[in-house]
Amino acid sequence: MEEPPAVPPKRPVSPRRGRRGLALFVVVMVLIVGLIAGLAWWSDQQAWQLPAASPSVPAGLFMTSENPPPASTEPSPAPSPSATCVAAILNKVPSDKDKLTGQVRDIDSGAILWSRSPAKLQEPASNEKLLTTLALADALGPAMWAKTFKTSVVAGKGGRIYLVGGGDPYLPSTKATAKLGQPATLNDLAAATAKALLDSGTKSVRLGFDDTAFTGPSWNPGWQPSDVSEVTRSSALWVDQGKKVNKAGDTPGIGAAKPALAAAKVFAKQLKAHGVSIKSVDSSGTKAPSDGATLASIDSLPVMDIIGHTLELSDNSAAEVLLRQVAIANGLPGSFQNGTKAVTNWLKQLGLSVPGLRIVDGSGLSWTNQVPAQTLAGVIAWAAKSDGPAREVLTHMPVAYVSGTLRQRFTASATAGGRGWVRAKTGSLSDVYTLTGYTVTTSGQLLAFSFMINQSTQGYGASTNWLDRLASALTTSKC
Repeated sequence: MEEPPAVPPKRPVSPRRGRRGLALFVVVMVLIVGLIAGLAWWSDQQAWQLPAASPSVPAGLFMTSENPPPASTEPSPAPSPSATCVAAILNKVPSDKDKLTGQVRDIDSGAILWSRSPAKLQEPASNEKLLTTLALADALGPAMWAKTFKTSVVAGKGGRIYLVGGGDPYLPSTKATAKLGQPATLNDLAAATAKALLDSGTKSVRLGFDDTAFTGPSWNPGWQPSDVSEVTRSSALWVDQGKKVNKAGDTPGIGAAKPALAAAKVFAKQLKAHGVSIKSVDSSGTKAPSDGATLASIDSLPVMDIIGHTLELSDNSAAEVLLRQVAIANGLPGSFQNGTKAVTNWLKQLGLSVPGLRIVDGSGLSWTNQVPAQTLAGVIAWAAKSDGPAREVLTHMPVAYVSGTLRQRFTASATAGGRGWVRAKTGSLSDVYTLTGYTVTTSGQLLAFSFMINQSTQGYGASTNWLDRLASALTTSKC
């Protein structure tokens, strides 16, 4: 179970695209986040402190990606930290008596600066969402920037139409539930469909639905029955994440057993409200005719925004939809099995797999996932050095003390140095606590890290505070 943010997360600032030096990119992002966080805390009269020797702002900060700064304006990478120094800094952090595994890497040089049982297989909890989202970004490549997931209505024969799902994890029913800035709702689709039907003289239809973009079981065999409160059955077609909406426009309940059917029923009511009579609604999904005319369609949020919300909110249901999209992006049918196969193969291609590594789902909810710290730290370092959408995924992770699942973390005085600087993905199950991300030290060095605790005996507070202190110690280190 992942701790929810106390306030609606702020949409993270994305870097300007194009080829730039890694140092320029990350330093700029951290400075911007630090400034925003500082203004917010000042207004709330909250005391905090940035690292004493924060990096200077390089020239060309506000130049567009079409007009990148000349090479002469880019800062030289800071010298690689001393591994002995980093180890000494981390070893000074008081432990909570639990067993810790982890790894710290210098992003610029690739050097491993600190390790503790880095290849030991561990339950990653929600840190696994990093693997899902980075694998999707890498599979889509440059097409990521324009990629959306389409929901459409296709005409069939005999007065039948089909609501076709494209795997949009954040499709809202109405504007009241479009709380993430979605560009269109199911009701918008119903209005456009009704207009097309009525303009053609069609006043009544039979409604079918097509959820065949995803295949295989909708419930992962690695999940427990009690996980119904944590994740919705995966479907290529759902609305409001397959949940009922209350008067406030929220979805606090358990997801539907048949989310595609539930979406079709909502759509039928909306069509009726727009003047189209519904003769019947199919009870199960069937594939829409390939030669059927598209009556109307709507697009999802851009995929990068979907990834951002998935990471910020640690959204299990959205992560599982994105896992199916990883399979599709790799030319495979959109099933759990093919999604995990694609992510596993991707890690092997990067040279970041280990014997026994096991990926069961896309969210990290299953207790049977097995991923070591060196793999998690490795994908962060790889993404930070890449020059594609995977690098931008990193900027959508929660910021310490500022956003998402880190909004209520880094509250202790010993973690003040990490506030506004550490970007990381949290992870928590009942006795599993993980933190994977990156930071910049007071000397301007860029570090990727992964810290993992399994079989914790100390509980959420003590264990997560230990992880936060380790990340903060890296940030304020002068190695």
